[in-house]
Amino acid sequence: MKKIKYDNILNCILGGAIGDALGGPVRDMSYDLIVDKYGKRGLNGLEIDCDNKARVSANTQLTIFTIDAVIKEYTTKFIYGKSRYMTKVMYTNYIRWQYYQGRKISINMDKRLLKDNYLYSVQELKYERYPEQRMADILETEMIEEETENENNFNDGWACLTKTAPIGLVYYEDLEKAFDTAVKVAKLTHGHPNAYLSCGVLAVIIASLMQGNRLEVAIQTAIDMLKQKENASEVLRYIALALDLAKDKIHYPEKFDDFGLCDQAHETLAAAIYVCLIGQDSISKALVFSVNNSAYGNNIAAIVGQILGIYLGLDDVCKSWSTKLEMYELIKDISNDLFCVITNKLPKQIDNYDKELNTNEMKYKSVKNIAKWWLIKYDKI
Repeated sequence: MKKIKYDNILNCILGGAIGDALGGPVRDMSYDLIVDKYGKRGLNGLEIDCDNKARVSANTQLTIFTIDAVIKEYTTKFIYGKSRYMTKVMYTNYIRWQYYQGRKISINMDKRLLKDNYLYSVQELKYERYPEQRMADILETEMIEEETENENNFNDGWACLTKTAPIGLVYYEDLEKAFDTAVKVAKLTHGHPNAYLSCGVLAVIIASLMQGNRLEVAIQTAIDMLKQKENASEVLRYIALALDLAKDKIHYPEKFDDFGLCDQAHETLAAAIYVCLIGQDSISKALVFSVNNSAYGNNIAAIVGQILGIYLGLDDVCKSWSTKLEMYELIKDISNDLFCVITNKLPKQIDNYDKELNTNEMKYKSVKNIAKWWLIKYDKI
């Protein structure tokens, strides 16, 4: 198994954020409308706002909250030998995000607890970004118990998919764990099998790529695991369609019509797999192709960026785009934190963190103490 690298994690998260930001200006626009506005080549670069930043959507905001939750769960289980239930940790973070956005929340939680998290100080996470409406409605109206997933909703939307990648990153050594955890987390807000099984597939693809496997091998591994699950026929059919379309030598916008509107998780996953397979020569070209051919292209591009970010890395075009992203520095920092947690290391800027967290007295001589250090920073629930 390939040794895990910081760049793999950073490129995955940055790639997803770039795809998300790139497709934002053309969201909900048909191919014809995009051509009318941008010409035959379509949109081929980031659009910058008045603050000289490329805006990301709720996709990237929720990915950051997912990383935060994954770090808490991972370190807790390492220290105490047992989990506090990923679903509980993740759900609390989604409620935090909902609260930071100024929206109604579904539970009577102490507001001091919601604010007691270092992400509360990040102003960009309070910029209102509109998520998938069905997911927002669920977070506003339904309470999820600590050890269960919310399977009463039948949401099959895309929003569960775009924030799944961190689960594949942290559980890269255990593909079954990656699949099962992604499914459990997805069920919090997406109770349709097409949605939560798609998340399991994406987590396995991410994890397998982290192991150093080729893209085609990673996809096939995920398919083989999916075949063992119940209610998987529709997701399997769409992935098979993606593999079939990718065999053609000519690729044109109309092919996206075969995936439907791409407002459902399994459609979005299939479209992203298709683009990844035909776009292995250039991640930036793959992202541009994604956003110009679907009204939900920013969601497809976010997943394409996560997958190819690991597999290809960021090319010069994407590197230049990345520095213009909203929350660029935060994405770098939290990606570094995730890498350090997975590899049982402390950050290079440990002295500065010590001053902030008043942990000078700690002796970092054991891996367990390193994990405890991370909980001092992250564990506020």
